[in-house]
Amino acid sequence: MDIPYRSLSGEDRLDYTTGGSGADVLPLAGADAYRVRVTRRPVGEDAWGDRWLLRFWRAEPVPPRWWKRRDIAVRAADPGWLSMFSFEFGDLLRAVDGAREDLGEATLESLRRFGVQWHRGADWLDRPLSARVPVLMHPSDVARQLGMPEPGTLAETLDVFVAVGALVEDEGGYRTPATARYPEDVLDMSARDGDRLVSQRDNDRFAAYAADLVAVALWHGTTQTLTDLAERTLVPADDVRAALEWAVRRRFLRVDGSLDATFTMTL
Repeated sequence: MDIPYRSLSGEDRLDYTTGGSGADVLPLAGADAYRVRVTRRPVGEDAWGDRWLLRFWRAEPVPPRWWKRRDIAVRAADPGWLSMFSFEFGDLLRAVDGAREDLGEATLESLRRFGVQWHRGADWLDRPLSARVPVLMHPSDVARQLGMPEPGTLAETLDVFVAVGALVEDEGGYRTPATARYPEDVLDMSARDGDRLVSQRDNDRFAAYAADLVAVALWHGTTQTLTDLAERTLVPADDVRAALEWAVRRRFLRVDGSLDATFTMTL
């Protein structure tokens, strides 16, 4: 990306946010308004950290622009099953993905091997469920709603997760479905809990990209169209619209005008 940068000293230095100052001073061409282009890439497979490149040139401030993204700015909506249950059940759902990645499958046997590999113990799937307080719901509550026997172990909980759509089962064992069902759509829960899931889902999707939108607005990038903003930030226009609507609801931004025409972003 590149962003505006105003230097009052004519030199620059890299600092740590919490760990003190860096040693190297970067001389600039005097105190002035600049633009700085920042790129980052991993040092290599066998070395830790990233290699940074910063290029400065004189320029009057205009909003930041993204030229390449390593990760997707607006992620797909997470259904929220990990937020539904206490740690041991969220750990089970994560272990299914982990076993698929490490062992190529997530059968009961491979999940047991995965448990040994990651220090959960060989019998972790067969231990009685702990009586922890649920976050929003306990798998036993889900089983009762579905008319299933209540699970007594983590292994038995897997069938509950399949029945509710949090997992699917195929020849490779269990896996996360490509399109998962939302908990609030398939379970009876309070309006408060349903709203909590929706709010957390939207936070996970939009918060990081909303910070980019705020950065554009801060640097006098107030007048926009969806097409121009999508090009500037490298995000599809539909995702820009959804993120703007979310940022307005959360009062991170104010938008005056129609998103289908020219609009103004202010803080």
